[in-house]
Amino acid sequence: MADKRLGIYFGKEKLSIVEAQGVHITNIVSLPLTDISVPDRSQDAVNEELLPDYGEIQLVARIKASIRDNKIQAKKTCLGLVSRDQFIRGFQMLLLSKAEMDSGVLFEVKKYIPFKTEDLIFDYQQRIDRKSLKMDILFVAATKNSLDTNIATLTQAGFEIAAVEPASFALIRLLSLTKQLNPKLPFALVAIDWPYAEFSIIDKNFPCFSRDINLLPSSAAQEAVEIDEIRTLVGRLTSEIRVSLDFFRRQFLGSSISKILFLSKNTHTQEELLSGLSQDLGLPVERVELEKNKEANTLQDLDAFKAYALALKGTIKINLSVDLTKKKAFQPILVEETPKEAAPFVFNFGMLKRPVSIALILLALAYGWPLIELGKANLRLAKLRKDVEVTLLPRLKSFSPDALKNEKENYTAKINIIEKLINSRFKITPSWNVLSAVIVKGVWLESINISVKDGRQSVLLKGAVFLENEDAELEAASAFHTKLKNNPDFMRGLRKLELTSITKNQAQVDNKKYIVARFEISGS
Repeated sequence: MADKRLGIYFGKEKLSIVEAQGVHITNIVSLPLTDISVPDRSQDAVNEELLPDYGEIQLVARIKASIRDNKIQAKKTCLGLVSRDQFIRGFQMLLLSKAEMDSGVLFEVKKYIPFKTEDLIFDYQQRIDRKSLKMDILFVAATKNSLDTNIATLTQAGFEIAAVEPASFALIRLLSLTKQLNPKLPFALVAIDWPYAEFSIIDKNFPCFSRDINLLPSSAAQEAVEIDEIRTLVGRLTSEIRVSLDFFRRQFLGSSISKILFLSKNTHTQEELLSGLSQDLGLPVERVELEKNKEANTLQDLDAFKAYALALKGTIKINLSVDLTKKKAFQPILVEETPKEAAPFVFNFGMLKRPVSIALILLALAYGWPLIELGKANLRLAKLRKDVEVTLLPRLKSFSPDALKNEKENYTAKINIIEKLINSRFKITPSWNVLSAVIVKGVWLESINISVKDGRQSVLLKGAVFLENEDAELEAASAFHTKLKNNPDFMRGLRKLELTSITKNQAQVDNKKYIVARFEISGS
């Protein structure tokens, strides 16, 4: 009989625990976190050891009570963290040797990490593409304090942490249960637990990308949103998925997905949502058929799905090897070498042979080398004098003072032209580099006109903003203008930069009409 295993997921609002024996669920526990003062896992601990916290003690007590009341027997646990406590990034890089892998991955990933790297615990897995001579990398990290706090809480409750992995990718095990996992095809998984969604991409059995999506409009409170406004929901979700797909294609060149799988238990008007997504994205969208597995079909929400998928680690094999219990850290580990005992010093005249020989050679070079160089210089000087006497003097005799003056003026004019060309050059590369760095979400550039006339530089940028919110679009255009104006590289050669106009226009994309804000920024 298979051993019982636990899957535990720290969600946004509750802690979900699923005990499974093989694929059979033996216990399900859900503990709310909203009424517990859980320690702030985003801040560093004051000391190296975690300080005791009343909320943590309260949570440990509640977990122990639930274990006792539900007669949970399993101890080995696979832990999944909420997205705010972890960092997931996929990218490509050149092939490296095994000895260079860690340093190469860390060098590449530092461009994306929004945290202090010394505060992180990380792990990664790789896939080699022999044709392109590149590696696909899935990198997962968590702040050391956040991870230690969660592990300490569960350890105090009596659990043994066997693994810590991204819960969003653990959901792939449910696709294996429903027989909808094809390891040869690239696909995306959209998991919705209103008002949040997770979007993950698996490219030919290799997990590449995962992110959270908030489906609530930024200008409305949660309680004011009606979930039956299906077109609004489809439009928002479609927009976020398109952004994610574009980012994935840039990170993994030449990759694309063939279909989208949709996982949800309590989302209303699910069929309308599926057809709307398929129509807007131009991709087949299929529902994860939970009814094919009676165990998964008994679960009520996305948090429980994740806890169950984590409990299946070791039972259902998938290509997910990252595990934060390995606790790789960014700081290099310095190993002190045992000092070697120095041999006693014994002087003898044989020790002087080498330094004396070197000193004599240096003295000879110091005296002889200048003589050789002086001889060469004298020969060159004699040749130069001969050339002047034979060639230059006869030519100068044929020139009148006026002719020499004209020749000088001619060369002076040529020199002035060359200097003017050099000084009037406009270096456009820094300005182009700035544009890619300061672009903000929702902003597209349609045309860029940079010119230099009579030594004066001017620039005209035309673009559009689409955020489905007029105030947000105005703020985005203004923020883009402000970043350009405050950037010294872009403003080099310009005295002023103004947002000259912003208007609302209609744009058509894939036979659909949208209202976008178009803007112009000019500088001189």
